[in-house]
Amino acid sequence: MHRLTASLEFKALGEFFVHSLRHLEESPTVVVVGRHNLKKRSASIEALLDELHKEGFSVCWYECMGARYARLRQRALEEIGNAWLDSFVIRHPVMGILATKAVRLRLKIKYPKRRCFLLNKWDTDSFSAKNLRRFLGELSAPEVLLMSHSAGGIAASLVASEKSIKKLVCFGYPFKHPEKADEDDRTAHLACVSKPFLIVQGSRDEYGTVQDAQRYALSPHIVLSAIEADHDYDSLDKPVLDQVLQLVLQFLRSKQGV
Repeated sequence: MHRLTASLEFKALGEFFVHSLRHLEESPTVVVVGRHNLKKRSASIEALLDELHKEGFSVCWYECMGARYARLRQRALEEIGNAWLDSFVIRHPVMGILATKAVRLRLKIKYPKRRCFLLNKWDTDSFSAKNLRRFLGELSAPEVLLMSHSAGGIAASLVASEKSIKKLVCFGYPFKHPEKADEDDRTAHLACVSKPFLIVQGSRDEYGTVQDAQRYALSPHIVLSAIEADHDYDSLDKPVLDQVLQLVLQFLRSKQGV
């Protein structure tokens, strides 16, 4: 699986935590809006982002502090369990329950669910349109290129009218859930997108192909491009990966789009 070759920078930004491949003050800035299923990696998209960095783009990911703390709590609990807690619970069941509660309490203090004891919980939905809009306000980048995958494309297209956003790219837009009927909150707003928006859709995407997308009312600013891929973009063949990279670079660098 591909791994980003550039060194990552980390910093807090308001209520968000940012990972970046270049100083955020540099422009243009590619903001990555990931899919909601965080357990699924997309190695080919990571490879594309690495190449965009090499081409001179600033690339950054973000997550809500609540999502970051929840992830760190879970990771720490798994590491402690593997190190000693799981075996301790098996050998000493009663003491193990107390030890588990103590560990969980310690992790909640280190990675809190709330801003402070009496305030509301941290938001954990990093890729909602509301939080994406808030993050863009904190970022204060003069020129933002939104790069999204799957459900991240819904949030990205909902905030397309933000002044700092110049263009949008989505890999595998989820036009229709394969096990559900059409849902307006996925597609109704696409007719109103007012910024250049490239949707790269796989010919085997179960959430809709380019042909399926023709059923929906789409803004004239939206360009659909078909490639040989499924919805996950986990392991594109190199010729296809090169094709997508050139397509995206042409779109991002052109004055109007592809």
